[in-house]
Amino acid sequence: MLREAPRIARVHGPAYGGGVGIVCACDFAFGTPQALFMFSEVRLGLVPAMISPYAVAAIGARQARRYMVSAERIDAMQALQIGLLHEVCDAAKLDARIGKLTEQLLQNGPEAMARSKALVARVAHAPIDAELREYTARTIASVRASPEGKEGVGAFLAKRPAAWIRAKGGSS
Repeated sequence: MLREAPRIARVHGPAYGGGVGIVCACDFAFGTPQALFMFSEVRLGLVPAMISPYAVAAIGARQARRYMVSAERIDAMQALQIGLLHEVCDAAKLDARIGKLTEQLLQNGPEAMARSKALVARVAHAPIDAELREYTARTIASVRASPEGKEGVGAFLAKRPAAWIRAKGGSS
């Protein structure tokens, strides 16, 4: 399976047009108070077609419609309120915050993170019906029986770090 690693956006300035699309496509979005966003395509007589699925998924249809049609600038606090950013922190603390998140991500099973991302994509906006329940049951059974799932549960029961966890200061 091709692993899809978590994507982290670090914004400390303007992210316009495709730049805001990249932020929307990330799993984690951090910005400083100086971060600015704009769906600027309409100012050029264009539409933000390529980034629209990611924008709608990130901020919802109503907010996407507002900002894609108006090309209003979105400051960091507005971005936080509408879900474009997950956190806003001072520029001096931004790298440390992202470093802390990265260390946390390194504790997680790489395949499990990729499968979790795929799971969210599949279940978002899906009706909770027999088909979805069957899909989620098959997913957990498959992951539990995978080498990574077995290693993770075994490590937990043995009270030891899982094989994917690198020692502090070591390499992975």
